[in-house]
Amino acid sequence: MEKVGNGSSGNVPRLGMAGVVEEAKRVVEGREKLTGSVERKGNGGSMRV
Repeated sequence: MEKVGNGSSGNVPRLGMAGVVEEAKRVVEGREKLTGSVERKGNGGSMRV
């Protein structure tokens, strides 16, 4: 897969931020199922480990 950098990192897939956001949603949803709750502060809390 050809990759382009759009400001954040050099390995963002060509499908762009939409794909990145969808992947992040899947990760967060999976984490919610495991832990029962995830920080949701709207300020990047969803990206915390």
